[in-house]
Amino acid sequence: MRKSLMTVEEVRKLLKDGYEIEDIQKYYKYKTKETVLKFIKKNGINLKIYTGYEIHQPTSADDGTIRALYTSGKFSLRETAVELRTSKKLLYEYLQKNPKLIPVKERRRK
Repeated sequence: MRKSLMTVEEVRKLLKDGYEIEDIQKYYKYKTKETVLKFIKKNGINLKIYTGYEIHQPTSADDGTIRALYTSGKFSLRETAVELRTSKKLLYEYLQKNPKLIPVKERRRK
């Protein structure tokens, strides 16, 4: 196994300076961001500390936003999840529990 070009201290410094995963990938000239993500996971670097990004669990308070973006057809499921600061998986699970928020064309596919 090859030794990584990255060090924990250097990656933490880059994250603290506002670098995104893709930026770190380019900095070290890796072909994919998976190498960086594996390094971060292996070394226990908590991305939430540096990005300030918390995964939000969709609730009924988000129904208006979901209707305006996803149900109306303006945004895809992924784009809506980004706007709500949640994951696509969590949004999909929420929509399965609240089928009235699923666009009509999507309901007909089942």
